[in-house]
Amino acid sequence: MEIAERLGEKNLYVGTAMGVGSVLAERGDPAAAGFALAALESCRLHASPEQLASALPTAVMICWQVGAQTRARELLAEGLLLHPDGRRIARVVLLSAATGISLADGNVDQAIGYGRTADAQATAMGVERELPLIRCLLALALLRAGRAGEAADRLSAALQAAKALTYEHPLALCLEITALAYPDAPERGALLATAAELRRRGDRPVIPSLRDPAMSATDEPIPPGDAAALASRLLGLKTAPTNMRRASSSRLPGRGDARMCS
Repeated sequence: MEIAERLGEKNLYVGTAMGVGSVLAERGDPAAAGFALAALESCRLHASPEQLASALPTAVMICWQVGAQTRARELLAEGLLLHPDGRRIARVVLLSAATGISLADGNVDQAIGYGRTADAQATAMGVERELPLIRCLLALALLRAGRAGEAADRLSAALQAAKALTYEHPLALCLEITALAYPDAPERGALLATAAELRRRGDRPVIPSLRDPAMSATDEPIPPGDAAALASRLLGLKTAPTNMRRASSSRLPGRGDARMCS
């Protein structure tokens, strides 16, 4: 970033600043938002409208990931104006972040709308790396709406998408939300412990707006493949999660002060 700025390479500066922000956001570092905003500021001063439109969705995602919710909402509103329709990876990223922001704001119906659109477009374009997060957020929104069967379907699809990737950490969120969906299942402890181990190994902490005190793990982790199979069996056996009314009103984030996992 310093070299790009010294040489006056504005496009390079935007790319490197946003790249640093993305890496820090994955590690849960609040400083990530500052790098994303610096990239956008440079875009506004020196770049084309097309580059700004391309950079905005990533900045929205970064701000949401590290808990900079006010800036995330502001940038989301701008991004939706720049990406009103069409099938582009940038719009999928924007809609994915919009689903998370809507959940943080307690707007479940809006989260379902954004999540369904993001899921459909990411699937159609083959944007595989985005699918586990999108489907997990959509499943969480459906759980909060009391639509347990649909939530189980999206969680199963999220698990399949996570298992298709060459890296393991996206599986953590799938295991965590499955555990939330079935709070009384005996498998819950193993799922949460394995998710915690995946987060530790991948240096991928929980997104602040998705934290939940009920997600703490006390059991021993099991191999990730075994945990995924366990979650799949649980979802297949219980397409209507037990005690979902109680869980959605008291155990899931967005109700009162409870918050959850990423």
